[in-house]
Amino acid sequence: MEDEEKLSRTLQLARDEIKRLNPTRAFEYLSTIEFEVCERRGTAIWAEHKLLFASALAETGNSAAKQEFDEALERIRNLPDRDLDLEMRIFEDYAKYLACFERCRSKAREYLEAARGIALKQGLLEDNARLQLKIVKIDLEIDEDPRKESFQNLKKAAKELGASFQKQLAAWVHYCTEDQKSSLGMIAARKKGIASVEYFRGVLTLVK
Repeated sequence: MEDEEKLSRTLQLARDEIKRLNPTRAFEYLSTIEFEVCERRGTAIWAEHKLLFASALAETGNSAAKQEFDEALERIRNLPDRDLDLEMRIFEDYAKYLACFERCRSKAREYLEAARGIALKQGLLEDNARLQLKIVKIDLEIDEDPRKESFQNLKKAAKELGASFQKQLAAWVHYCTEDQKSSLGMIAARKKGIASVEYFRGVLTLVK
């Protein structure tokens, strides 16, 4: 049990470094436990180690990350007990790699939808909103939608205000469906059909 906890802590440290965009440090953590992980073939720890290696490799832009993700996905799907957390994570990380480096946005969207389905199943509302926003971004890119600039302004405003993903999603829905008659004050913050950062600051303070 003590060894399992040590491995889990090291995996978490590697994950934290990936989030900090420091894949080199993540590789260092992963290499220190590689032998012990290999002895646990077929376990969640074994699968997560491969997932983190793939995610770290993806951050470097290395094309070999695709094969590593495929192997990690196979490990996760073949676990004796389904691990929804690992499934959601690999779908999201793989989607990020496919969209950013492979330009396979349609496939990335499929994975994000799968991750979102898991989030909804588990009642993870904030994760669901985060994933939905990523899907919105991909749809805007696929369609070359002029609202892409508005979406970027939403993200800028959200960063300034520290807004939750649920609030960001609500603000985006408001922007897409607003009634002009009831939003004349907000419309003044737009320029040539683009919703400004100022516009979204206002909307984010109103939505719940």
